Amino acid sequence: MDLKHLEYIVAVHDEGSISKAAKKCFVSQPTLSIHLKKLEAELGLPLFDRHGLRTIPTQAGILYVETAKQILELKRTLYSQLESFSQPETNRIALGLFQNIGSKMIAEVYPRFKDRYPRIRLDINDGRYRTLRTGLLGEALDLAIITIVQREEDFSYEEIKKEPFLLACAVDQCPDSILPMMQTREGLFSFIQNKHFILAPDDTIRREVENQFFTASGFRPQTYDQVHNIHTTLDMVEKGLGVALIPAGFFDPAKSIRPIPVPENPSWTLVAATKKGRVLSPSLKVLLQLIRAYYTQENHYRY
Repeated sequence: MDLKHLEYIVAVHDEGSISKAAKKCFVSQPTLSIHLKKLEAELGLPLFDRHGLRTIPTQAGILYVETAKQILELKRTLYSQLESFSQPETNRIALGLFQNIGSKMIAEVYPRFKDRYPRIRLDINDGRYRTLRTGLLGEALDLAIITIVQREEDFSYEEIKKEPFLLACAVDQCPDSILPMMQTREGLFSFIQNKHFILAPDDTIRREVENQFFTASGFRPQTYDQVHNIHTTLDMVEKGLGVALIPAGFFDPAKSIRPIPVPENPSWTLVAATKKGRVLSPSLKVLLQLIRAYYTQENHYRY
């Protein structure tokens, strides 16, 4: 079986047209038509019904395409694994963690990684976004777990999850009686109109998210302070010193703070970033898989 021919059939299915599939596969339409007819003759039943220029898969065609996709995926996985054997293994991995988001994760992932690669040293560095960015560009870091709002051309990203920001408000300032009102746009903005805000400093990713929310909503806080540490911000909110926009993963149910959804859906994206063109060693791929698996199951950063 020629796997290229499987790609042809999958393309006919996905494009819904032999002519479009031929263009996608860089072959002529007659060549693709002849191959399809030969295959159907070999199988003794049609894979597609022709309706003008459109091709619609038969039940046999659906089964064939599903199986073909599985075979092609196995090929891609195999080639990816074989490629890793040609990459030199390292005896050290420098991992960057965005401040406040990685301490609990690395405590869970570290022993699992060490079970697989006991001789590889992990150098773990936590820092602000710009520090980690510089480390990646200068190749002082192999991989960084960071949050972004926009992608940069100098890096390759593997998205882990998109995380919303919620309004953090002390429970005694947001009693149950006003929660129905705050579920409406007008009610929420009426509530926060005169609230003191605790914002992230300028030139931070969190502040970028906050500013995008203010621009999209047309709202501007009347007064505000700037605090870099999210946990300090939450402590201040709990004491009733202001309200703040906080990523969902930082809310601790033990604190007397209400997480309240806000309009415009402000968010950032948690990603694994590498310098563009960087080839991942087998051990680095395993570390990334462990990190992804952790964040897939865990929605909170500290508790």
